[in-house]
Amino acid sequence: MELSAPMPSPTLGQVGFEPAIPQIEDAMNSADWRVVYAAVRSLGWLGDRSAVPVMEKLASDYWLPEVREKAKQVAGLLSSVGRVSRPSRFSRPSENGDNPFVIDRGVLDGVPDCPTKHWQWNDTSFGFPPRSNERATELQVPDGKFVGTNHGEWGGELMWRPTSGEANSIQKDNVVGIEPDADGPIVLFGLAHMGIAYGYAVHVTRSNGEWKSVEVARLPAEADSLVTIGPDLFAAWSDRRVVVFSAKRGILGLATCEVH
Repeated sequence: MELSAPMPSPTLGQVGFEPAIPQIEDAMNSADWRVVYAAVRSLGWLGDRSAVPVMEKLASDYWLPEVREKAKQVAGLLSSVGRVSRPSRFSRPSENGDNPFVIDRGVLDGVPDCPTKHWQWNDTSFGFPPRSNERATELQVPDGKFVGTNHGEWGGELMWRPTSGEANSIQKDNVVGIEPDADGPIVLFGLAHMGIAYGYAVHVTRSNGEWKSVEVARLPAEADSLVTIGPDLFAAWSDRRVVVFSAKRGILGLATCEVH
């Protein structure tokens, strides 16, 4: 599996380690929103004014509102005073509402429920897919089937079971949903348990006879459900947000609640 870029350590920004600036600047191009958020925040603490143009672009068009707001805030402070005040090395997690060491769903604002249970993406309208009580999700293809299991805190797995031959594991994690795609399925993984909340989608493709997975979308929080809404166009629910993404282009944006 191809993983997201390593998250720049907030500690490097907090202690003012300037040699790390080029690496942290590169991290603003990550496909993982947590990495982008951490990079923007660290560069603010480091007083990196050269990063302002990239931050201003993030503030203008990044898909996640909280990242846009953080980029706008940091770019403004860098332009006006040259630096964002660093938190104390002895900061408590709740101090100033900004934990210097953690980037997770705690930085996200609450999102209201969509009363109509229908969402809009450009000209496409779609609803929440039917929930299943099954702990296994299957997708049949001509030469076999993909089987995903989800046992919550006990883990899960995505398996490939060919029509003939031995079954093999593709990835060990809780499978939330599987949708077909031309080159191989889109699979949604995730977990929400005792403060842990994550979700991500991968594109599974075959190379030299073996199935491999590549991450295509990192969700804001836990993964709730997955549906196809168009050719190479998918929607994944994550803590009341609906993330629209493509296997080829990654995350495209957030769908809006449709008001009848």
